[in-house]
Amino acid sequence: MTRFQGRREARRRPVPATVGLSAIDGGLPSPLEAFVANHTAAVEAQIASVGEHADPVWHAAALDIIRDTHAGDTFMAEHVVSLLAVRGITTADNRAAGQVIREARKLGLIESAGVGAAKSSHGSAKVRWRRCAS
Repeated sequence: MTRFQGRREARRRPVPATVGLSAIDGGLPSPLEAFVANHTAAVEAQIASVGEHADPVWHAAALDIIRDTHAGDTFMAEHVVSLLAVRGITTADNRAAGQVIREARKLGLIESAGVGAAKSSHGSAKVRWRRCAS
């Protein structure tokens, strides 16, 4: 056996699917893993910031609309925002609906039901939510 033959054998061994890239190179995150982690943290911070600056009455009313939705019904965040607008309840930034949706998911009120085309975003794919049975 040559000194390089062992290295070739090591390269041929399959890596289990449960092992991430950082486990292979000694625990250091790959550039892609670092980018995803930083991006995720930035998005979470932005959602939290917008949610903190939302009108508390608007926030409570949005949660009430989600609670009043019948079990099994599906909806999108933009539907909640439009129902609030019809009732005359507004906030400075409608992106605060993201924080309300995340809170409702953590409370177990809703679950993901796939994606649908959003009217407010030129038909882009957005998450559809389903009201959980309580």
